[in-house]
Amino acid sequence: MKIQAKIIGILILALFSLSDAYALGKKEPTLGNVAEGLKKDMNDLSSLIEEYIEVSVKCLKESDKQKIDSCTLKELNTLSDKGSYVAQHALGNYYEEMGDKAKAIEYYNLALKNTKLSKQYKPELLRDLERAKK
Repeated sequence: MKIQAKIIGILILALFSLSDAYALGKKEPTLGNVAEGLKKDMNDLSSLIEEYIEVSVKCLKESDKQKIDSCTLKELNTLSDKGSYVAQHALGNYYEEMGDKAKAIEYYNLALKNTKLSKQYKPELLRDLERAKK
């Protein structure tokens, strides 16, 4: 259950950071520029959110917390193997929470090297990577 809550938090933070990235970027943070970027990123994140919701629904049908966590971890690894940077990030958060900082850093770096990674999502990943390195 903690994994699901963490991923939802990551997605929400990523969505809020989209407009911040434009405000800090080279483009003027006009409503048009922000809307244009948000539309593209929302489309990209939308498919990742749908995948996550499918995983959550499937895993929450399990009978106890251990089975839910085991199912979620398995499904996140499957999504990670398919190139989902959100799943890679979530796995990094999972391993960091479990105290395995080396594994967390490995997954954060994997997500950062992902060619599908949205520019607007990157700051959240970098913050988590820096936190794991401490």
